[in-house]
Amino acid sequence: MNDKLILIVEDDDAHFELIQRHFEDESSRVKIFRAKCIAEAKEFILQNKPTLILTDWRLPDGEGIELFSVGGYSKKQPIVLMTSYGNENLAVEAIKLGALDYIVKSPETFNNLNYLLQRAMREWELYVEKENIQSELQKSEEMLRAIFDNAKDVIFIKNVNFEYTVVNNAFIELHHKPINEIIGFTDKTVLNSNELDYINSIDKRVLNGESIDEQHTFIINNTPVVIHAVKSPLYNKDSKIIGICGIGRDISERIKVESDLRKLSQAVEQSPAGIVITDIYGNIEYVNPSLEELTGYSKKELIGKNPSILKSGDKSKEEYKILWDMILSGSKWYGEMRNIKKNGKSYWAMTSIAPIKDYKGKINHFIGVQEDITEKKQFEKELIYAKEKAVKSEQLKSEFLAQMSHEIRTPINSLLSFSGLLKAEIEDDITDDLKTIFEYMELSGKRIIRTIDLLLNMSELQSGSFEITPRKFDLQNRILHFVYQENINEARKKGLNFDIINELSDGEIYADEYSTHKIISNLVENAIKFTTNGSVVVKIKTNFNDKIIIEVTDSGIGISEEYMSELFTPFSQEEQGYTRRFEGNGLGLAIVKRYCELNNAQIEVESKKHIGSTFRVIFPNK
Repeated sequence: MNDKLILIVEDDDAHFELIQRHFEDESSRVKIFRAKCIAEAKEFILQNKPTLILTDWRLPDGEGIELFSVGGYSKKQPIVLMTSYGNENLAVEAIKLGALDYIVKSPETFNNLNYLLQRAMREWELYVEKENIQSELQKSEEMLRAIFDNAKDVIFIKNVNFEYTVVNNAFIELHHKPINEIIGFTDKTVLNSNELDYINSIDKRVLNGESIDEQHTFIINNTPVVIHAVKSPLYNKDSKIIGICGIGRDISERIKVESDLRKLSQAVEQSPAGIVITDIYGNIEYVNPSLEELTGYSKKELIGKNPSILKSGDKSKEEYKILWDMILSGSKWYGEMRNIKKNGKSYWAMTSIAPIKDYKGKINHFIGVQEDITEKKQFEKELIYAKEKAVKSEQLKSEFLAQMSHEIRTPINSLLSFSGLLKAEIEDDITDDLKTIFEYMELSGKRIIRTIDLLLNMSELQSGSFEITPRKFDLQNRILHFVYQENINEARKKGLNFDIINELSDGEIYADEYSTHKIISNLVENAIKFTTNGSVVVKIKTNFNDKIIIEVTDSGIGISEEYMSELFTPFSQEEQGYTRRFEGNGLGLAIVKRYCELNNAQIEVESKKHIGSTFRVIFPNK
């Protein structure tokens, strides 16, 4: 015995001394404590948990069997009951209650007491050890059962008749069937009929002693599911195969991810843009073939190097610091870079650099994408040069046209002025022939000036240098009044009825004043020019949307349907050649159309040959 704690519950002093004497030789390894009654014994047991309890049956405050419920033991108790007289019924009752032994106080018993107690303690130690082993086995069994039931993998056992005998929860969840439709049944109850032949062939191989590691796609609830399964023979203690043990895992998601990764990998490998991946220190770990082709370096030459190998030196340290600060903070960097190839030639690349983060959001790599824009940069350079050249050319053209306008207008105006003075001087003696000559001189001069104005206007429109300034202004006082004064004399000469009817209540319009004047003026001049008799009427009104409409209606020669599609084409005229009845250069209506577009106005035409035309301009409501 080793450091044993023995409680003796005995009210008789003589008996206690007699029992204690048997442990004198074991005093260094055994500690003896005494309780004279049930109450003292209970208190000691609760506080000290003795190795062995030797108790009298009869005590002053009760019976020794009351101690059986004190120590919190399960079935067996570390108690030896003593009595002064033998009673077989008491002995049976004590053993049933869980006592280690039942002894009768007698000289013979006391002589063998040491042996009896050692035997009782050995029996108790063996019992405790057995209980501990059973407890550990139970815990292990519970743990294994919990692992089995909670495993994400499918686990099952079949007997030699291919019937399921054990399945875990993952198996039930995968097949969406209650357990009572699985246990005792074959795969016919849980698998698609098309899969039965395949499964049976695998199971037969397993029952012949073969272990199978396979991957197969099953149709479960009309959904394809990829299962990776390992099946092995199940042996009994005599090494006889008694069934099949299988473990399977649904790898459908993994297969999908792997497929996506392959696609992504192929996309990166086959990308026309150069792609480089570095660690957080900038050391290159991967480059795709396009980057090899772009830089002239092989993958072997680039792996482990820093992208600074491609530096041209154009960017300053401050610019690179800004770049690194951005990507280390988790942001992306975009910009143009001029790099140097292996052969020393430079190339321009539109570059984007972004951080790659792990599942915790920590940056562990950087990815850079380079698109070769060398040709684009060269094209832009040539385009800028061409634009500058075009602008300069346009300026020269504008200056030329302005100069030509001045050079032509000045002598023409002088001729018109002097012819007017000359006409006034000889007015009293002027003949009909001279009168006709003076009229032709005036008309020709005005025609030249109008042509110059049209050419200048078209030049401004084509070059894009004409800019509108929309604002509100009084249409009657700012434009209609002047249009009437400019054209009334010509209308009267031709015997035409010319009138402007303004139906606007407030008379204001929101548009560019100069181009609006040109629109109305050109339409009116054309109407008078192509009308030999009848009338030319300008009407200003609003439609149901309160949009302002300007209509110019004449009773002139009209326009054929065939020519209508070419009506607004520059330099286009319905009558061509030197035999045409009406002078002109075909720019008037083209300019009207462009001015309408700049003012977001619509222009409509209604015309019948030999009856007349109506030009309708609809201005937006502001």
